[in-house]
Parts: sequence; structure tokens; C-alpha cells
Amino acid sequence: MGSVEINGMGIIDPPICQAAAHGHHDVVRLLVQEGTRLNINESTIVSHDTALCIAARAGDLEMVQALLSHHQIDVNLRNEYFEDPLMLAVKARDDCIKSAIRNRMESNNSRQTSLRRSPRMKFGGLDS
Repeated sequence: MGSVEINGMGIIDPPICQAAAHGHHDVVRLLVQEGTRLNINESTIVSHDTALCIAARAGDLEMVQALLSHHQIDVNLRNEYFEDPLMLAVKARDDCIKSAIRNRMESNNSRQTSLRRSPRMKFGGLDS
């Protein structure tokens, strides 16, 4: 059996984002198990949504939990509309997803600010 490019180099949107958008929980769990090989924070070409943004907007708690289990997930990344996953969960009025994302934010116990860039966008010299 040949190898598979899990980060989807050369295709339009990353496989993790496509799987999240189509509700493929098993595929997302399989990709998340790849650990550091997976660029969990990769985003879509058009909206710059990460897989976590996609799942939060859809109100898919099972998908959000699977994505949050990856140790390198960044819950603060924003899309092209400057929305992060927590904002999208608030818009979707999903308290369970809001709670899951908040818990991950607290467990990270980081000093990062809420002013973050999209994984593919750069703003006026700000670095993250």
C-alpha cells in the first residue's frame, strides 16, 4: 500500500477541512491520530477557515471534540472575517461547543492575545 499525503499538498482545501465540512468523523479521528504529521491548523483557500472553525459553525460537537484532541490545535486562529472558533460557536448558539473550546483555551494556559492572524493571512507586520 502506498503512502498518502495527509496535508493535501497540491489540492484546493486540506483533507482535514474537507472531512470536517462533510461530517466525516472517522476520517478526522484518523487524521488527528497522525499527530505531528498533520497540520491541524491548515485552512481553506477561500474563507481561511480551519477545520475547527468549520465544525464550530456547523454545531458538530463530536467533530469539535475530535479536533480539540490534537495537541497542536490553535483555538485562536481566525478566518477571513476575523472569526475564531469560539465566535462561530456563539453565533451557532451551541453552549456545548462554546464550553469545549473555552476548556481547551483554559487548559492551554497560554499568554497569546486574541489578536491573531489567519494561518494564510498576514496583517501589517504583526507576527504570531
